[in-house]
Amino acid sequence: AIQAEAQNVHITLGFDGKSDAKPSSLAIIDDGHGMDPEMIRLAVIWGGTHRENNRSGFGRYGYGLPSACVSQGRRFSVYSIVDGLQWHRVTIDLDDIADGRYLDAGTGRIVVPTPEPTALPKWIEDYIGQHDNLFTRSLQEHGTVVLIEKLDRLTWKTKDNLERQLLQHVGVTYRNFLRSVNVRVQGQLVEPIDPLFITPGCRFYDLDGDRAEPLPPLNIEVKDTETKKVVGIIKVRYSYLPPTFARLKDDKPNEQGRQNARFAIMKEHNGIIILRNGRQIDVVSPEWTTLQNNDRYWKVEVDFPAVLDEEFSITTSKQQVRVSERIWTI
Repeated sequence: AIQAEAQNVHITLGFDGKSDAKPSSLAIIDDGHGMDPEMIRLAVIWGGTHRENNRSGFGRYGYGLPSACVSQGRRFSVYSIVDGLQWHRVTIDLDDIADGRYLDAGTGRIVVPTPEPTALPKWIEDYIGQHDNLFTRSLQEHGTVVLIEKLDRLTWKTKDNLERQLLQHVGVTYRNFLRSVNVRVQGQLVEPIDPLFITPGCRFYDLDGDRAEPLPPLNIEVKDTETKKVVGIIKVRYSYLPPTFARLKDDKPNEQGRQNARFAIMKEHNGIIILRNGRQIDVVSPEWTTLQNNDRYWKVEVDFPAVLDEEFSITTSKQQVRVSERIWTI
């Protein structure tokens, strides 16, 4: 959505009528430039992309959309509209694939369904109508909706917990983009969260009187092993958190006490935080030591350009890194 120049991205939850507490579907709605019907068909295929080996943004392999969808549910649909056309849809259902419903009669191969003109599901139309003032551009002209159904792998299964966790995780992962793109969860604006807690204006930065101490950043040049020319620059940030940083205000004078909202971020980011092109990918442990609980009080962020993907063993899902010996040494 961000690479499609969307200005607004909404994550909303759908329910099957049996329970308002547990969502049965999840939709991501954006007002980007949209996709024509054939591009929709390409987008749902593993490896389908027009950004093959592109290293300027998020997309590179064409695995992100389908892999992300089936990591949460067994069925997903991509709806998209471009200027001059109506909404079109392609649906991929893992159960239907298993039952042989996607097989081509002539070749026996699995074939992606042909895009078909359609309307958006009513509950998504209703959501868009209720939040129409929060979209900069008309979704009757261009935009995309990714609908994930048959949810069977959600980590957080209840509505309230899922909303809370999405606000936090999206705020951390896309913190460097939330100044230019509005992301909302059920209509609630996602605030950027800096896990180093040194960026004014980010959520939890000024939760109380305690402040994280920024340490001098580094720009590390990485050279080609043969030509010795600089091929990429790794940006590194550091911070130190005071001992009472994660405690509730009333418990700060005590030797032990209850934890505030910062604690979950600190706990989840106990290690070296790795970003690719500004988007957080992983938190890794340094190979020279075993981290302890108190190590939560120092933070290191490494942001590398995609030209160095091989040095970080970036996989097709771009959800995990393995730092090379050369980079550890540098």
